[in-house]
Amino acid sequence: MKGRDEMQRDHRTKDIELVKRVVSDNSSQAIKELMMLYTPMVKKLANLYYIRNFNQADWLQEAFIVCHETCFRFHSSQGSQFGSFFKLRLKNHYLSLVRHELAIKRKADREACSFDHVTYYDQYVKHAGTRQSSITIDSTIDLIGFCETLSYLEFKVFLMLLGEINVEEVCQKTHATKDQIFYAKNRCRQKLLEYIN
Repeated sequence: MKGRDEMQRDHRTKDIELVKRVVSDNSSQAIKELMMLYTPMVKKLANLYYIRNFNQADWLQEAFIVCHETCFRFHSSQGSQFGSFFKLRLKNHYLSLVRHELAIKRKADREACSFDHVTYYDQYVKHAGTRQSSITIDSTIDLIGFCETLSYLEFKVFLMLLGEINVEEVCQKTHATKDQIFYAKNRCRQKLLEYIN
């Protein structure tokens, strides 16, 4: 019966052999065998994280890609073990995926507004479209098209610039500070210049 050290040496030898086959022949069979060896580790890591609409097959697919890349970055001569290196790279990859998902969620949360605000925005744009579909500022622009390029805060600031509402109303409706309104005003002007050109 093999001892623990001998089993680890055999496992390491098999890893190195499979990695060499992946690198030299781009062997799909070798990568499948590597993934079979490390599937328990992959599943265990995947269970630590959550991404909306990601299922087990998605996590495994990501692991398959990382495993393939790891084969080409792994150097057995440095004394490291493939399994440890793969686990570290996979963990970092999963964390990057989660961070990316959280960044998208934070962006959506930042840009979220109440249904009342959306309704008001839609009514104003429709009203502006029926009242006058363009305004003249050195050239004719499509007011509705321009308004659609603005965030909710920028839209309110644009209404303020047009004299439709005042600063206090913008603060009240958007919960923005005067500094945020100042920066939004600059963004509006910049967007308007870009839109005209």
